[in-house]
Amino acid sequence: MNIGVIFTGGTIGSVQKENGIGPAGEGANVLLRQTAHTSTGETVQYRTVSPFTILSENSTGMTIAQLSGAARQMLDEGWAEGIIVTHGTDTLAYSAAALGYLFGDSRIPIVLVSSNYVLQDVRANGQDNFRYAVEFLAWAKEHPGKAEGVFVSYRNTGQDPVIHCGTAVLAHQAYTDSVYSVQDQAFGWFDGENGFRYNDIWEKMAGEQEPSVPCPLHAPSAWDAPILQIIPSPGMRYPTLTGETKAVLHHSYHAGTICSDNPDAAEFFGTARAKNIPVFLCGADPDMVYESTASYRSYGIRLLPKASPVAMYMKLWLLLDNRLDPEIWMQRKLFGDRWL
Repeated sequence: MNIGVIFTGGTIGSVQKENGIGPAGEGANVLLRQTAHTSTGETVQYRTVSPFTILSENSTGMTIAQLSGAARQMLDEGWAEGIIVTHGTDTLAYSAAALGYLFGDSRIPIVLVSSNYVLQDVRANGQDNFRYAVEFLAWAKEHPGKAEGVFVSYRNTGQDPVIHCGTAVLAHQAYTDSVYSVQDQAFGWFDGENGFRYNDIWEKMAGEQEPSVPCPLHAPSAWDAPILQIIPSPGMRYPTLTGETKAVLHHSYHAGTICSDNPDAAEFFGTARAKNIPVFLCGADPDMVYESTASYRSYGIRLLPKASPVAMYMKLWLLLDNRLDPEIWMQRKLFGDRWL
């Protein structure tokens, strides 16, 4: 089996140094030596590339573009039957979402893997995450058309290895390295000796959702995003909108609410409307209705469907960079993607 591997650094490509954890060049090559065969005995051949080596908290639009370029080159070469990206955990969900929208129509699966500790640490899950990415690619090879697009392979501590859809991964919570999908709907998981188990809810969801729409996108062309993100908190104040802001992504409390009784709200949302700056609300369940949610309509806020807030940020960034109207495309399922 032919697998392309893109090394980008992160904890999975780092070692413990005197002044802390830091990238160690191609240190993740140890993963290739440990995974030379699939569980069925098939030999795995690798081709590797390293477009950059960073700790993922330093990710920017430029590194995402470099990663996208490396993946595109591997796909165009036509040698690889699957691609694995080694990545840091801090921004794993962001890169997975970006690649998910950029390569959602890829017939060759792209799988991101990371590690909660450096590989030399006995607590590290990086070896398992990589090994099960290889096993998933082998499964995908045997089931053509079932696993197209971008995924994340990750084993939470004490749990079975899970394969997540790239655009469904949630941001890490504080003080935990566990990875979860929206509503816990992973693409599938490995179940002991039974191998990979596909979550057939995806076929049901595909039948219930509107068909995906072709929308070719290019990677970010700027270092940063022209997006203002707002996180609700008690006693919060709304900032002043500047000319650099092209859109607002407003997060909500878990019940889908925001502080509607806010002295700055009317001015902030009024200014956004006057400047034609769209405001999107993520993290809200359209079925949860409180008195305070009536403010959404009066303020002109666009309520997004259920989706990963991280993915909504990356999708909005890509749409703006590609000069596509986010008021149309943020509500639509892009071509080849399994989540919004």
